[in-house]
Amino acid sequence: MSASGTSPDAPTRWRASLAALIITTSALAACHYVHEAMIHVTPSAFLAFPIIGSAWLALCVPLGVLMAYPEDVRRGLNPLKAKDFLELAKTTYRAAGANAGKVRGKDL
Repeated sequence: MSASGTSPDAPTRWRASLAALIITTSALAACHYVHEAMIHVTPSAFLAFPIIGSAWLALCVPLGVLMAYPEDVRRGLNPLKAKDFLELAKTTYRAAGANAGKVRGKDL
């Protein structure tokens, strides 16, 4: 903790929270669009729901890891920047692949 009483990782956690909010809002908008397409265009549009859900989960898992282990990722990592987010995602999924799907801070 710093003298002001906040963690030095607080800005990173706020950015991760904002990124998760953006991803979730985008997924909800996509679900609404697909629902409207089901009603007005074709009933088979429902096939997009699993794709949207999988993409949402794949994008939010690295953010959850960042929130859980902020001290184990590169200092100053900004998940709102595409390059930094891709670095985080690669690190997260590489660690998960090496440990049978389990990610620990020391593996990052």
